[in-house]
Amino acid sequence: MVMVATVIAMALRTVIPPGSVALIFLIAVLFSAVLFGFWTGIAASGLAFLAYNFFFVEPVLTFRVAYAEDFLALGVFVLVAGLTGTLAGRLREQATAAQEHARLLEHLASLSNAFGAASSEDDVRQALLLGLHGLTGATATLIDHGLLSDPPLGPHDLQAAERVLRHGTPQPAAAFGWSGGRYSFYPLVKTPMAHLVAGVQIRRPSYELDRAIISAIEQAGAAIARLHLAHAADEARLKAEGESLRSALLSSLSHDLKTPLATILGSVTTLRQLSDTLPETARDDLLQAIEEDARRLNAYVSNLLHMTRLQTGLDPRLDWVDPRDVLNGAVARIHRECPDRVIQTRMDGAPALLRTDAALLEQALFNCIDNAARAAPAGTIIAVSLRQKDDFLRFAVEDEGPGVPMSDQQRIFEAFQRGATAAPGGTGLGLAITKGIVQALGGDLGVESPLNETGGARFWLAFPVVKDAPA
Repeated sequence: MVMVATVIAMALRTVIPPGSVALIFLIAVLFSAVLFGFWTGIAASGLAFLAYNFFFVEPVLTFRVAYAEDFLALGVFVLVAGLTGTLAGRLREQATAAQEHARLLEHLASLSNAFGAASSEDDVRQALLLGLHGLTGATATLIDHGLLSDPPLGPHDLQAAERVLRHGTPQPAAAFGWSGGRYSFYPLVKTPMAHLVAGVQIRRPSYELDRAIISAIEQAGAAIARLHLAHAADEARLKAEGESLRSALLSSLSHDLKTPLATILGSVTTLRQLSDTLPETARDDLLQAIEEDARRLNAYVSNLLHMTRLQTGLDPRLDWVDPRDVLNGAVARIHRECPDRVIQTRMDGAPALLRTDAALLEQALFNCIDNAARAAPAGTIIAVSLRQKDDFLRFAVEDEGPGVPMSDQQRIFEAFQRGATAAPGGTGLGLAITKGIVQALGGDLGVESPLNETGGARFWLAFPVVKDAPA
């Protein structure tokens, strides 16, 4: 740039005043400092002083000065050129520092989002490695107790990483030209015994970059701590739910088992002690009470077993099943349990076969029909239907009971929860078991209510149809 300024000044020396020639060299100094920094501006000011003296100060083509006033001009020139180069260089360095600061902040913000979205410790590690590479533009690695890393480390770096693992304090890389490791190591968690160390090759170290690296590593440590706390919270929640379920089971056992057992015990005692004196109708009533309460106990114990199986994990035995057989089996069971109930069945066409567990699916459908039988008034009709629409098979059970309020339509599928309009009796397990079975079989379920002005409810179970199902 000083050479270009010299050529331009030589070309214009006959056109512009002699004092204006120095301005051309000042422009060259200014551009040098702005484009290339402080020290380049200082060097350009020195070169401009020499060129101005050599080509434009009498006697020309020498570095001598013929007139005293030219000493003053040269002094002012070198002062102005030095100040110009210094100020412009400082401004450029500040602008560069501001850009670097903004770049680091942008990377840290992106890294913070990645840590927030991480769902496992491996996700945090991968995000940290990518983030450190983005911050430094160089290789980064993570080392644990096994001192394993990718890429492999040299002996000096392994020693430094081991010191950081042992003491939990950062270890900078060796200065350029000195023997030692090439990585700077930082403990991921600031504890006396760090469990993970991050190693970074820093090409151009700076205070801002070092603070950004430390901030990224602290965020990673916080993200891992958050995941550990979330895991501990999930375990505590599951434990609390288990305790709640256990308490509910004990409460339900004490109430729902005690009543039918008392009835059975009282009826059996009466039959044993007064059988000869009781009329035939009384004995039949007592036997019927024993039978009904025994069935109730059997259903309740069966529900408890199903709930226990759901809690420990179902293992469905899948096979190709005709859904019409499942529906007929559930309706036949409800007829045996509630012979006085009017059940209407409707099946549209010949539905496709389902890949499912027939016994579990029948139990889920039976629970829905049994729930409708409990909710609907005596003498009303319970409609059970099966139809195929698009790629789904849908079972539906409709009743003419009071319906299910909107506020209860999610809660009734939870264990030991009953709707506000539910009939007396029952344990609140049937629909919860149905939900667990349907989800385990890959289906979906729900309730629609009210169906008309007086109420009514429709419980539906939907299952996807496999396209390559056998005909």
